[in-house]
Amino acid sequence: MRFLEKHNAVLPEAAHEAKLKAHQENIRQRRTDFARLQAYQIALPSHENNPRLVHDLAEAMFELGAHEAASRCIEAQLDREWDSPLVTLYGQATRAIWSYALPVQKCG
Repeated sequence: MRFLEKHNAVLPEAAHEAKLKAHQENIRQRRTDFARLQAYQIALPSHENNPRLVHDLAEAMFELGAHEAASRCIEAQLDREWDSPLVTLYGQATRAIWSYALPVQKCG
């Protein structure tokens, strides 16, 4: 894809969408292994990060119980660009972090 972009053989929007789908598939393949998911995140070029991709990445981390990692991932993206669905996911992640941190008390 990068070769096609370099030689103007594909529209930038089409290239962006194709790369996004490839990243989403790579995240899907790694979503059961936090170490692999985190390694993929670290290797991801920063210019290819976008709210949709970060949402998928953070959601996968969230499903693995890595709520703090998901929160940091979302925070970094929100610092770059505001996105309402990411804010919603961020709320879920931080709520999960707090629910683990607070002791459970019985009523009555």
